[in-house]
Amino acid sequence: MQFANIIGQNKLINSLIKIVQDQRVSHTQLFFGQFGSGTFALALAYAQFINCTNKQYFPYASGEELKADSCNTCPSCLKYNTLTHPDLHFCFPNVANEKLGIKQNPEAYLYLNLFREFVLKNDAYIDLESWYETIDVGNKQGVINVRDVARIINNLSLKAFEATFKVTIVWCFDKLHYDAAPKLLKILEEPDPNTLFFLITDNSDAILPTIISRTQLVKVPSLSTETIINYLETEKGLSEDVAKQQAIIAEGSLIKIRNIANTDNRFEEFIVEWTRNTFSIYKDISPIINMADEFAAWGREQQRLFFTMAINVFRKSMYINMGINNSNDFFEIKDDKFKTNFPKLINPNVCEKIYKLIEEADYHIQRNANPKILFLDLSIKTGEVISMRK
Repeated sequence: MQFANIIGQNKLINSLIKIVQDQRVSHTQLFFGQFGSGTFALALAYAQFINCTNKQYFPYASGEELKADSCNTCPSCLKYNTLTHPDLHFCFPNVANEKLGIKQNPEAYLYLNLFREFVLKNDAYIDLESWYETIDVGNKQGVINVRDVARIINNLSLKAFEATFKVTIVWCFDKLHYDAAPKLLKILEEPDPNTLFFLITDNSDAILPTIISRTQLVKVPSLSTETIINYLETEKGLSEDVAKQQAIIAEGSLIKIRNIANTDNRFEEFIVEWTRNTFSIYKDISPIINMADEFAAWGREQQRLFFTMAINVFRKSMYINMGINNSNDFFEIKDDKFKTNFPKLINPNVCEKIYKLIEEADYHIQRNANPKILFLDLSIKTGEVISMRK
């Protein structure tokens, strides 16, 4: 993974490059920010750059252009590209899974090949929900356990095979089990020479202050709307209007953009159908029941994307209702009848109530609520609001 493959973070990357140039690389760094901003990709590219034996510097770069990058051709870079460098180690949340033959005493090492495939498949832009779906955690919650920390200690007790620095990337560090924290804290206090820890989280508030105090913090900002629009236009070939619409939904996350791209045309139809059926739910609930079955069959990320897109539809409907916008700029929905009639129902009061309902549903879906029951409950309550019954 080169810096050049990371979207919209050149300013931060250049600051990291300068740290390497000045030989001030901290042995423990905490990268924090939403996963869609590229936290894991950035840490991986940073590790590759540090151990690259033929770093490329660009002295005439201006503004926010990259000042340097790894060569991507030396033996170290080639092994980093396949995530198989012997001095690169990974640790991440895991659970027991009988389907995968891990019935007890799970640890990240047992999932390593699957994790490598997961990272490479997603160009290092990874998120926890997708990882959980990959390893099929069900209702369980993944953790970084004592065995994982013991594995880290064992790896660091060995001499570096090839690289100048041994690098351990701990992804979703906030999932560190409290029993494992003291053992890892000791390593962070007394690190071995030429050993680097890159800790990654989207929830730094869940990390012990005693650990944070021993790290150099690297805040990874969310991507700007302009950055995502440019990415969609130049890399994905989308029109300016569609790029703007998707960028708003993305909320600074490249992962959300990927999820939108993976959503078929049925998704737009589903939102229109759902809003219509909620309005008439007291006349006939059977269409909503059928839709609940379809909703329950989706993956969790797709369910959450539905919530995000639904909120966007209600918000834009409210803008049209208030005369702030017009239906020609209405998301990507092509149903003219819907665009004309639906906004008449969505005043600011209605929009606020429905926003709270969807936000609550999203909260519960992240905590493994039954998706069918949750969808039915949301639909009934939304129908009450739209039809002014509440």
